[in-house]
Amino acid sequence: METFSIGGKAEEMCKLQKQNEAMDNSSYEEEDILSNTKPASLVMQFLLLFYRNLLMTRRNYFLLFCRIFAHAMVATLFGYLYSGVGPNANQVLANYVYLYGSMLMMVYTGKMAVVLSFQIEMESLTREHFNRWYKLGPYFLSVLLLEIPVQIFCSLIYVVISYHLTGNYVNFERFCIFALFCVAGSICAQSWGFFVGATLSVKLAVFIGPILAVLFSVFGFCTRYVDITPVFKWMWHISYYRASFHGILNSVYGMNREDLNCPETQIYCHFKNPVLFQKDMDIEHVDMQSNFVLIMLIIITMYISTVFVLWYKLNKR
Repeated sequence: METFSIGGKAEEMCKLQKQNEAMDNSSYEEEDILSNTKPASLVMQFLLLFYRNLLMTRRNYFLLFCRIFAHAMVATLFGYLYSGVGPNANQVLANYVYLYGSMLMMVYTGKMAVVLSFQIEMESLTREHFNRWYKLGPYFLSVLLLEIPVQIFCSLIYVVISYHLTGNYVNFERFCIFALFCVAGSICAQSWGFFVGATLSVKLAVFIGPILAVLFSVFGFCTRYVDITPVFKWMWHISYYRASFHGILNSVYGMNREDLNCPETQIYCHFKNPVLFQKDMDIEHVDMQSNFVLIMLIIITMYISTVFVLWYKLNKR
């Protein structure tokens, strides 16, 4: 009996030894497979991240719906308040306020919609980037290529509705220029929103974001260049709001526009000739190309700055 038990134990020990050897061999094979597996390319990382963002947007479409609905509602409201002011010479100042409000709408919706994007995802981004799931470049590009088309679509909804309701449509060329500068200003504000959100805390980002928008809007609407203190003239030159606002103003009243309509009940319309209004507002010499280039340079600069800030936060120890 003792011989049988000793033999049984020996057989069990042999089986255990073979199992351990098999497990060791399988672990070695897994390590070899993992060591030989190449990481996903940057393009594949971008495609997977972009697809993930699309799925998240589709599952939580309420925010997207709110953005679209808000643009359509505000456009209808502005179109009702400033209905038919575009071609009338006695309502130029009302149209001026509409154009300013439109630019504010583009700036605030572009900036505030994304100012908390990175703050909300910073914890998961830090963990996934630390685990080498993906690099920062494909992640940032996947976010941009989802947010930019959405903002362009929302901006065009506002532009199409409000521009026609206010009677500013003269020809397709002017409409395209108007839409181009509205969209460019909105995307530029969005780039500032990304930068502010990535740089500051949640409380500071929500507070500083609107303040920066108001600060840039001062240089281009409230004050003329000749009235600005020399210490702050540089703000006028780098204000993307000023560049966008002057662009849409020139698309409406510049480019050799014909005389505006003066109602028969009106004895005199001072701004019947749009050039007089441009001179009063100090916008008779607007370089459209320079303004557009300035907006594009600011967009690129803010995107690069945002990537640098995110890289620093992800790699600091």
